[in-house]
Amino acid sequence: MRDDRLRLRYSAQVVNGRNTLMLLHASSEPGYEPKYVRFMTGLTLKVGDRTLAQGAGQLVLTGHRILGMITPSGSPKPDVPSPVHAFAVDVADVTDPEGSSNWRGKAVEATVRSGAGLAFSVIFHSLKMEKTR
Repeated sequence: MRDDRLRLRYSAQVVNGRNTLMLLHASSEPGYEPKYVRFMTGLTLKVGDRTLAQGAGQLVLTGHRILGMITPSGSPKPDVPSPVHAFAVDVADVTDPEGSSNWRGKAVEATVRSGAGLAFSVIFHSLKMEKTR
């Protein structure tokens, strides 16, 4: 499945040798985003002061964009219909991440906000992120 407006594509893949999940990928011109890192984490997407989506998510970082997919009901499975919220943001359009830590100094949350003129923020929760490829 493809989303040409956000330049994203989704594919069903077997993860951990037994579970089939929907994964998010960059869908851009060949060579534009050849390398990426994928994280599984909790995400909250806000526009202004309004929360649009919050739940389990994937974060894909490329050299040019931040891509994300949030599934409020849990991990997206290709055979089970569930709402999915996706976003794609150019790195040039966001501020540097702001982090917060717990009382032990461990990072627990990071927030990326829009640059001038835009009103969105993405909050990464439970920074016990699982890096996948």
